[in-house]
Amino acid sequence: MNASRTEILGRIRRSLNGLNRQQAPTKSDSSKFLFASDFVDLSRIAQRFKVESNCVGGETEICPNIDSVFQFIKSLIRDSGYKNIAVSNHNICVDNQIIQKLSVDLPEINLFNENNESGDYFQHSSNTHRLAQTDLSITGVDCLIADSGTIILTSKPEASRQISLLPTAHLALASINQIYPNLSTALEYLQSTWATDHYPTAITLITGPSRTADIEKVLIKGAHGPVRQLALLIED
Repeated sequence: MNASRTEILGRIRRSLNGLNRQQAPTKSDSSKFLFASDFVDLSRIAQRFKVESNCVGGETEICPNIDSVFQFIKSLIRDSGYKNIAVSNHNICVDNQIIQKLSVDLPEINLFNENNESGDYFQHSSNTHRLAQTDLSITGVDCLIADSGTIILTSKPEASRQISLLPTAHLALASINQIYPNLSTALEYLQSTWATDHYPTAITLITGPSRTADIEKVLIKGAHGPVRQLALLIED
């Protein structure tokens, strides 16, 4: 037993010594040691995100313009039988009047706009209750990661963390300009947008729908978040 232990520890020491002798990558080229992708063409990077997202159970589509986005959303709601829809206050949702247009085209659904800029506890609690009963939430994003098909959202007055976690399905709207090749470049972008005295309370990284196999190795979706994770990438 002692001989085996000594041999294992010896291998670990030799490996660590070998690593220490290797030249560490500089800050300027560190990302290429962590990730393989180095895209410049936006259409290629959008396609990479779609492929990686779909590989982990996500549902991603590339839309040529905002009109095709509305057509997709309306078809999704009708085909899935969703009745309760929550919409965030991200710029992409507000500027394109998501709530107003859906209320006209689909008057039979219940639309809910999350709004708690005051930070009032009772308003937050009411939002939590409503979002837990929501079929579909529609939000913007802070950015996307092509290498892993990951959506990044930060908590802010425009959208709390719970709007992307509590509903049965979550639909993220994003411009292809918001896609970054890898985690390193995405974090660099996020850091550049934060004021030194005002950081988000939470950063949520979403890669596909919620799933776990903790119990008897049986895969269960929706245990810790939405059963469906969708994304629409807008080219226009």
